[in-house]
Amino acid sequence: MQSHLISRRSLIKSSLFGLACSAAPAIRAAEKDEWSETYDVAIIGSGFAGLAAAYSALENGVKSVLVLEKMNVFGGNSCINGGQISLAGSGLQKSKGIKDSPKLMEEDMLRVGQRLNHPALVKAVVKESPSCYDMMVKCGVKFADQVIRLGAHSAPRTIFAENYSGGGICVPMHNWLKERGVEFRNKSFCSAVLTDKDGVVRGVEVEGQYDFDKKTHKNTYKVQAVKGVIFATGGWGADNEFISASTPQYSTLESTSQKGATSESVRMLLGLGAMPVLLDIYQVGPWATPDEFGAGAASIFADYIFAEGIMVDARNGKRFVNELASRRERSEAEMKCVDQQGKPVMPFGFCSEKRRSIVRDSRQASEKARLRSLTPSKRSPNSTALRLSR
Repeated sequence: MQSHLISRRSLIKSSLFGLACSAAPAIRAAEKDEWSETYDVAIIGSGFAGLAAAYSALENGVKSVLVLEKMNVFGGNSCINGGQISLAGSGLQKSKGIKDSPKLMEEDMLRVGQRLNHPALVKAVVKESPSCYDMMVKCGVKFADQVIRLGAHSAPRTIFAENYSGGGICVPMHNWLKERGVEFRNKSFCSAVLTDKDGVVRGVEVEGQYDFDKKTHKNTYKVQAVKGVIFATGGWGADNEFISASTPQYSTLESTSQKGATSESVRMLLGLGAMPVLLDIYQVGPWATPDEFGAGAASIFADYIFAEGIMVDARNGKRFVNELASRRERSEAEMKCVDQQGKPVMPFGFCSEKRRSIVRDSRQASEKARLRSLTPSKRSPNSTALRLSR
């Protein structure tokens, strides 16, 4: 078994490294005195992870922080999701008499992950989630006064941004950080990692006024990062070529990701010798609708279906899966809902009437976020109600 895992891991790494070498941005040594600008820390990516990294840098006394975003709009996928956060032991849970514990959340994550999870990362998520909540509140994020139970969670522990959109988290944090001196630059593509003669990363090369669609830029400059470079570029759910290298059966699924969720940075890091864990493990979401881009209002509605309602097979009107099962279990069950020609038959979901106003509000928030975000990528001709995210 161990030799099988090693060989499979080596095969995946070799395939991805081949992709990295064939299309990765440059990694090269920086020449002395060639820096255009100097900051203490440079952060690549402006979503949840990039914002949290900038916050942590300030809290730890870092004086100058630069956040680079390749797209025209800040926030990436973080701005267009449902603004949901799961954490155990929150004050909101306690105020509603909900019994939960970090240990129970950790066990839920390991069980649903089929024990393939990276244990240290699971512990970090569980341990740090309350402090992340405190960080967001400090930055001005407002949360709705409710806690719901999502699939595979043993207790209600998921809270929402007040406007049911990731923008309700990103925008206040962005503004709070900007007011305290963090510099944000959009349309700024990290085209190369710059190292010293010993291979230590010292900064990045940036293509300014970058146009993602045309792959053009107007100027190039080099940023020295005295204390380090942090990559917080998110996933690559919109990069079918990269997905097909490890999980070809998912490469034709439509994605909740915005079109800029591509693999340039992870390819660059692979070229540097990094090996991120579980590169071939993807989340398949059972909560979308084929007539709506990404994770819009339908996904919010589906959360209430799974929490308190039912989902039925449109072919016979019968339930076909435990609505509180893991995302993967529900997704796999949905993929079996096909007609005699193998075409998808979309299941229907039902929840209580009292949730209608919440879904209406979330749809309005989703539409606003979408208008501020990017143009949806072309749909796959074989798309179903499933969505891939990474």
